[in-house]
Amino acid sequence: MEYTNDAYQQERLGRMAIAIESGNLWLRGAADRAAYAPVFGGDPTVLHPQANQLVAYANMVRTAIEQICIDVMHLCQRSVGTRGLLPPNPIERIIRDLTLYLRQPAFDAALANVGQYVLHESNPASMLWNDE
Repeated sequence: MEYTNDAYQQERLGRMAIAIESGNLWLRGAADRAAYAPVFGGDPTVLHPQANQLVAYANMVRTAIEQICIDVMHLCQRSVGTRGLLPPNPIERIIRDLTLYLRQPAFDAALANVGQYVLHESNPASMLWNDE
């Protein structure tokens, strides 16, 4: 049986496609918010008016991207099966390396920062990440 015709494999790949597009949207949102200037970040003695918003958004992005990558790796493991979990299969090494790479420092602090920003904002939820 060809695996590409298997409904379960198709469903997994569909979920991976959705996850990857979600990650792309998060990254696009981060890129849209990054302000580039001759001196990146501006004058270090002047607080950027949206610094708290930018940091909170960056923390959301890193958290979302980590989860998306973990989900895609899990779906990949399911698709390949047990043979993909054992050396010398390259998937085993790639997933092991990516799992280590994805571990961000201060994960809980990053999420707490997002929550703190949201709780201290008076804007409605639909306006939390807009510059207007």
